[in-house]
Amino acid sequence: MALHCAATLLLARLGDEQWTRSVAERVRAEHVARVWSGSAPAARAQARLAAGLLGVDAVVLAGVEPEAAGSTGADGAYRAALDEIADLHRGETVLVLTGHVEHDLQRLEIGDDGWRVLP
Repeated sequence: MALHCAATLLLARLGDEQWTRSVAERVRAEHVARVWSGSAPAARAQARLAAGLLGVDAVVLAGVEPEAAGSTGADGAYRAALDEIADLHRGETVLVLTGHVEHDLQRLEIGDDGWRVLP
C-alpha cells in the first residue's frame, strides 16, 4: 500500500444476481481488492456474490446503501463512507455496490488531491 496513492473505487449499482455476475466479470481484470456494500440484506447478498466471484472479501459499511439516497444527510454519509473506503485502500481498486450511481458502473479516484471521476 502506497501512502500517497489514490484509491480507485468502482461504483456499481445494485441489481439482481445476473447483473452482479455481469459486474464481477466486467471488473475482473481490475484486480479488485475488496467488495463493499451497505447493510441491507439484498446489498450484502450481492456483495457476497461479487466477492466470491472475484475471490476477495465482502465488507458492509453504513452510508453506501441505496435506501439512504435522497434522505436528509445521505450525501454527507455517502461521501464519508467513500472517503473511509479510500483511506483503507490507497493504491488499490475496490468495488462498491451502491444505489448512488448515475451510470451502471462508474470509476472514481479518491486521493490527497480530492475526488476525480475517471472515464
